[in-house]
Amino acid sequence: MSRFAALLLLMLSSTAAAMDFEVKLGGWSDHLKKNDTEAIIQDFIDPDFEYNESHKGYGIKWYFYELSPKWQINVELWRMKDSHDMDYNSIGIGFTRDFPLEDSFLDMISLSMPITYVDRSDILYSDTSAEFIRKDFVHFMPYLSFYKKDFHLDATILPHDTNTGFSITAFVRVGYRF
Repeated sequence: MSRFAALLLLMLSSTAAAMDFEVKLGGWSDHLKKNDTEAIIQDFIDPDFEYNESHKGYGIKWYFYELSPKWQINVELWRMKDSHDMDYNSIGIGFTRDFPLEDSFLDMISLSMPITYVDRSDILYSDTSAEFIRKDFVHFMPYLSFYKKDFHLDATILPHDTNTGFSITAFVRVGYRF
């Protein structure tokens, strides 16, 4: 947590703060294709377990370099409760491409393409036991943002392959661009 707060403070206090930044809040998911994790946790750890789908997240995205009027490089920090209701922390760096819209309800759609380091919970199990563990990994995590004025909704589909099988989760969060 302290490393996350220090990075957030560093980003906000940068001398290059003239570029845009976004505050991200919330985080809601729907497990579209479930693997065996939920049943394993119910069998071995908590018989009442259900996936957490309201993540109480917060974070920031800082656009620190503009390649052209529609392409930016950015850094993103995000913290929330994961699907096991445990801490999830991520930091990513990537490109964002804006697609301004005319004569539409929306003002813009953006495609963000970060490479993201993630620290989150996972489940380790055998035929006779199961336990929660911490797992960290790096992966490509693209998402779309739908803007109306400076408010926006981020949306992504997250495939997840673990030792309990393959799953697909839809995820959204809200934000405001300054």
